[in-house]
Amino acid sequence: MSADEDLFAQRRAEVLRLTYAENLGIRAISRKLKVARKTVRKLLDGDRALKAITKVPRPRMLLPYDGAIRQILGETPAMNAPAMLERLRTLGYRGGITIVRERLRDLRPHAEKEPFLTLDFKAGAAAQVDWADFGFALPGCPRRVSAFVMVMCYSRMLYLEFTLSQAMGSFLRCMERALHFFGGSTTVDVFDNMKTVVLSHTPTATVFNSTFLAYARARHFGAIACNVYRGNEKGLVERPIGFVRERFWPGCRPSDLLDINVKAAAWRDTFANNRVHDITGKVPALVFEHDERRTLRPIQEVSFNTDDVDTVTVSKTFRVRFDRNLYYVAAADMWRRNLKTAHSQDPATLDATYFCRRLQLVEHGEHGIAGPVPFGLGPRDGAAVQCTPLHLDISLHVVVGGVEAGVAEP
Repeated sequence: MSADEDLFAQRRAEVLRLTYAENLGIRAISRKLKVARKTVRKLLDGDRALKAITKVPRPRMLLPYDGAIRQILGETPAMNAPAMLERLRTLGYRGGITIVRERLRDLRPHAEKEPFLTLDFKAGAAAQVDWADFGFALPGCPRRVSAFVMVMCYSRMLYLEFTLSQAMGSFLRCMERALHFFGGSTTVDVFDNMKTVVLSHTPTATVFNSTFLAYARARHFGAIACNVYRGNEKGLVERPIGFVRERFWPGCRPSDLLDINVKAAAWRDTFANNRVHDITGKVPALVFEHDERRTLRPIQEVSFNTDDVDTVTVSKTFRVRFDRNLYYVAAADMWRRNLKTAHSQDPATLDATYFCRRLQLVEHGEHGIAGPVPFGLGPRDGAAVQCTPLHLDISLHVVVGGVEAGVAEP
């Protein structure tokens, strides 16, 4: 044995003595022998590896019930650990649930990870569109807030807008504003299976919404619907949605819909589109301006009606319900048959000429219906509570006395 080997053996013997005889830790041994802690660990690793090899396995408490576990899993593959534990208790098992979970994890077949190809698009070739739900985020407003997100696949340029509805009218108006934001349309747009775009999707055929197809023809872009449960096919919009949830939404306390859209537009234009993108390593706004904007198709000067049209019935108490809101109808003008399309320029009042003089928006208060005293109704039907104005963009089709009223041109 050489002098170096002899020195190594002596030092290792001393480290083992201090560890097992005097119960000293690695730090104390390092100070006592004046060697690095890493050296002490190396000297101990050989002994630990030998002990791991020669260690006698303890008998497992679950081993006698292994056959029963396999039989139950064969009959019910989706059986979870708590349910399995209940069945093993009747067979005499007195152990815990942890080893049951570990055994089920070992016995169940592991799904193979599916490989995915990286999506690559040319400038102006495609954009991806999706909705994201943000829950009841507006104080005093019992409606869910949704985010409309549209992303250019080449430059990663982002358009973001918050709405209170995912209906066809709201969707088309968001699309319209997004196209004007980008200054044109791409060759195709990729959508999720939202009902405003896709009526049904099977492996052999996709049935698109006829209203949406008419809008796509008017704006000269093609439409592609992702396959069901294939979020990877629209990953370029899923990642920005997660980015909005992580970077914009925390700490955002909007007072109303206008406030949240003002904040979202400022964040989108100052930060989201002007940062260095994590994947491309480029600034989306600069790539869009220099490479992609000129490849977009110009927006055709063709008007398209994006209003929501609903049919409502006037109740015996001279009220109509629309979109979770109640509107008062003037009793004196109840039976006039012609109705003009009504748009809400004033957020609290809808004027439908030739049908009624005023439809007054009211909200549900703690004591029932609350709102200003309407025209044509007695004071007892109203309350001295200020109504909450909501910005509406609708068309109303009204049924009078059970017979649908005609709709005239505005």
